[in-house]
Amino acid sequence: RGYLRIGERRVHVLAGGRGPVVVLIHWLPQCALELRALGDSLAQRHAVIVPDLAGCGLSDPLPERADEVADLSADVAAVLDRLGVGHCALHARGNAAPVALALRDRLGARAAGVVVEEPKLLDRAHAAGYARFSADEFAPEPSGAHLVRLWDRVRTDCQFWPPHLARAAQRLHQDMPDATGLNERALGWLRAGRNARGVLAAVARQAERAETARALEGVRTVHAHAGAPPAAAAVAAALGELSGADTLDLRDWQAPRDGSDGFVRTFVPVEGGYLHARLSLAGKGRPVVALHDPAGTSELVLPFSSPLLPDRPIVALDLPGNGESDNTLGTDEPTSATYAEVVAQALDALGLDEVDLIGRYSGGPIGMELEFRSPGRIRHLVQAGITTYEPDEARRLLERYTPSIAPVEDGSHLLRAWHIMKSQALYWPWFDQSREGIIRGEPQLDPTLIHRRVVDLLTCGDLYRKAYAALWTYPLAEKLPRLRIPTLLCAPAWDPLYPHLGKAAAAGPQCQVATLPDRFQDWHRCFVPFFEDRLAGPAP
Repeated sequence: RGYLRIGERRVHVLAGGRGPVVVLIHWLPQCALELRALGDSLAQRHAVIVPDLAGCGLSDPLPERADEVADLSADVAAVLDRLGVGHCALHARGNAAPVALALRDRLGARAAGVVVEEPKLLDRAHAAGYARFSADEFAPEPSGAHLVRLWDRVRTDCQFWPPHLARAAQRLHQDMPDATGLNERALGWLRAGRNARGVLAAVARQAERAETARALEGVRTVHAHAGAPPAAAAVAAALGELSGADTLDLRDWQAPRDGSDGFVRTFVPVEGGYLHARLSLAGKGRPVVALHDPAGTSELVLPFSSPLLPDRPIVALDLPGNGESDNTLGTDEPTSATYAEVVAQALDALGLDEVDLIGRYSGGPIGMELEFRSPGRIRHLVQAGITTYEPDEARRLLERYTPSIAPVEDGSHLLRAWHIMKSQALYWPWFDQSREGIIRGEPQLDPTLIHRRVVDLLTCGDLYRKAYAALWTYPLAEKLPRLRIPTLLCAPAWDPLYPHLGKAAAAGPQCQVATLPDRFQDWHRCFVPFFEDRLAGPAP
């Protein structure tokens, strides 16, 4: 996994394998990850390239007025040029067939042929209605109702084609995907966000210009049997009928990193997969590693780590199973030490032997375990947000704080996730909705912010229960006295867990203690003097 720069834009690509080159193009508005299993299978005999189309997954959208199918195909062609691909075979799923056909026309003699799996093509009569039906951007609503509409859209796409015509003639004779499959499709829409409307409108405009009857001439098609997804073997057999693709070795492919002074997104190889990271390595000082809290992503640590630029290099990681990172934990019962092992692998891959570390909630214990694992690697440790619990308190949180959000057929898990995140802005703990549980202060109820946290939570899935369990059960008070490196225990006064700061300070009297400013963007005022061994002052 990696990113390529196409002009000023970033394009996410999966690549691997050795053999004749095949390019896989995902459903719209899904992303490359839906083709990962197929790609892994084909990579045994092919060099496989799977880009996120522009505006989908992790790829940046195209500039304004560059939103046609031809523009989407030109973007993929630019990726192939960057990778040095000459002749290649093309594969597309469902409604992405027009993109593959436009790419074939663009490549000309370089295209060794096209295989389309479950082709879904519009005709001119239905194009305008499809565009109107796809105009909903599912903008976040305070009630979470946009998630209900989204789930209905995902189910409708599996029942009718075109989906806006709920008639017997348009009924698809196939099994409805199970709840997990529907959830993956919903996540594809959520990744694309408002860009989904643009790519589907491009397909509709293409249909207004093209003759559907001639679109698949010379194209090999693969269909499902008895409603089951087509076997990779069927796709491989169809691709095997094509000839003329160049042989390429992508087994050790790694995407280049650009030299931007700002944050660069990249994937860091670790045992069993990749961790997604936001990096800025331009600074001259000791690198700072920032780790987010459970069911979050590296985006959450940017407000308080970005002000350290440009003096300090910054490494902000999506922890395993969070955000865009693979779940490489290797266990169903991870601990803070398990997470620390994977983070250590990432730091090894980045060549970072000595760092300062900021951990938000669960990130702090992970930093402690990194120090215990490799003494001296962490030079300064910041624990921003402290949790120390008596056994009864920890048991209560373990029982009630993390209900399952496993996908269910009616989509109710989406609303469960929404109300968990919304309640977290109003109560501590969120399930204690009594007067005693009210969080005093201005509630953070911006629907866009809640939506972003819900997407993070849904991406993590029920692994979030394990991540929180690792935090609730970490023996912080027992382990703090073992630290022999400068450690800052800190939290803002508005944090519901602020009283835990005093308990932690009593357990670790060698640690420094500070009350953080209210705004995340101002936290660096405590971090900088601490990293430079200049912070001093009484406990709050």
